[in-house]
Order: sequence, then C-alpha cells, then structure tokens
Amino acid sequence: MEKIIYYLLNKFLMTNVEKEILSYIKNKKQTIFDIGCYKGYFTKGIIEKEESSLKSKKFYLFDGNPNSKKFLKDLLRMKNVSFFNIAIHNSNGKKKFFINNFFEPSGSSLVPFYQKDLMWNYTRKIFMKLFKPFTKISGYSSINVKTQTLDSFCRKKKIKSIDLLKIDTEGNEYNVFNGAKSLLKNNKIAV
Repeated sequence: MEKIIYYLLNKFLMTNVEKEILSYIKNKKQTIFDIGCYKGYFTKGIIEKEESSLKSKKFYLFDGNPNSKKFLKDLLRMKNVSFFNIAIHNSNGKKKFFINNFFEPSGSSLVPFYQKDLMWNYTRKIFMKLFKPFTKISGYSSINVKTQTLDSFCRKKKIKSIDLLKIDTEGNEYNVFNGAKSLLKNNKIAV
C-alpha cells in the first residue's frame, strides 16, 4: 500500500521539472548527482526526458537508507548509473540515520527535524491511518550509516565537476552544502 501511496503522491503532487532543469546544462557529457534519491524518481525522470543522449550522462545516486537499493534495481542495470548507500553530509564517518517507519520516504534523514515536529507527524499518521486502517502506525527507528562529504567523494572518484546536483535530504541540505565547500568555491557545481 505504501508503494501505491508514494507513487500517487509523486505522480500528482510533484512537479516534472527535469526537462527544464536540463536546459540549463550546456555540457554534452553530463555528471548528475541525485542526493537523497530514495526510489530514484528524479533520475528516472531525467532518463525518460533524455533517452537519446543517455550515453553522455553519468548518474550518481546516494541515500543513507539501505532500503533504497532494492527500489533502484531497474536503474542499476544501466552502466551509467551508480548507487552509493552513504549519506552525503559535512563529515566523513558514521552518523545516526532516522527512518520514518510509518511513511519511509518522508522524514527519514540524518537530521531528526521532522521526528521532533509533533504536528507534522500527527497529520501524516492520520493520512496513513486512512489508507492503512488496520495497521499499527509506529514512529521512528535509527541506524548507523556511513557519511561522506561531496568534496571527499568527488576527490576519491576523480570527479572534476557536477553538472546537475539534486538534493532532497529532508532537512540535511545545509550540511550537504557545508561538505561541498571546495566544489562550490571553485564553481564546480553548475546547476
């Protein structure tokens, strides 16, 4: 049921901006980062819009949630798509990652921002109760995940620049940018 709810929310409430975003990229060979990819809908949207020039694109997908990999099976069959089960952050090491057990794609993050917001949780739990009336709605759990900065990742993988950077980390965006100081300072992130 959660798959259906997530698909419907994504289909009808999210914007399809991939084509417009791609119009800002001038390079023929493109490096695209999808940070907080979860099920990879953003990357799938890019691929659908750009099928004719896929060979010139390299996709890097990141999510701290280990469940993401099972949702990305189709994408990972492509040679130019790579998934990393790490949370991009402002430090290299390990951190606690909070998983929203009642609606995993929303509010799961390194930052317990949504976990502490009682009204946010209450409204989402009511919503989930409507769709799953006989299911017990639980709270959050935490796991330890590997963290890495964008600067460190790009240095290790010898990535000179990022043409398109998409970030959806449920409140951790500030830390992602703090871990990309060198890339940002040297104008190595285009869009």
